[in-house]
Amino acid sequence: MPTTTEQHPPYAAPMMAAFVDGMPENPPAELDPYLDAAARCFARYGHSRTSVQDVANEMGYNRATVYKKVGTVDAITQLLFAREVHRYLDTMGDRDWGIPGPDTIVEILAVSVGYIREHPVVAKVLADEMASTAGVLAKNIGSLRDYFLAGMTTPITLGMQLGLLAQRDPTAVIEWIFRMLISLIVLPPVGDLRETLREFFIPVLTPVSDA
Repeated sequence: MPTTTEQHPPYAAPMMAAFVDGMPENPPAELDPYLDAAARCFARYGHSRTSVQDVANEMGYNRATVYKKVGTVDAITQLLFAREVHRYLDTMGDRDWGIPGPDTIVEILAVSVGYIREHPVVAKVLADEMASTAGVLAKNIGSLRDYFLAGMTTPITLGMQLGLLAQRDPTAVIEWIFRMLISLIVLPPVGDLRETLREFFIPVLTPVSDA
């Protein structure tokens, strides 16, 4: 009898490829020392209180050298964001998620929330800087949603075509998932994350015939 992998090809690769296609380019590896230093400063001082001079001090360089290489704090932030998203996608793409059914979607979301919340810079922002970063999030939330839509369309659509997910408007489902994901990153549930996700998503994503 064929295995699950033989019945259904892996879906992580096309999903992650769709995300990558819509994302800013991954910064060159030569910038990693600058971005690592910036990440340490953001995690230590907070994003709003970090200057290019702080990054230069962290590296033992002068400010002009750092500025010439990676620019302003805003430019550094964009580079760091792009790099960390690509690293996240690499991590997610390396996992064997199996077929795109409701349980798989829940697991992808649970792993994603944990991964993002545990990032040192994100943890600092969530702990101390939510007010000052609300404007940044508002400015970029539309682009983040578009990236998410691009990446999740493949598994959600395939899951529906295979009868593993309820037949709904895939764009509406993905946008709803994105909105729930953002809220769970900003404010985790009182109870167990996976159980909360299951309560939210399993009834909506399960085909009616299997409910």
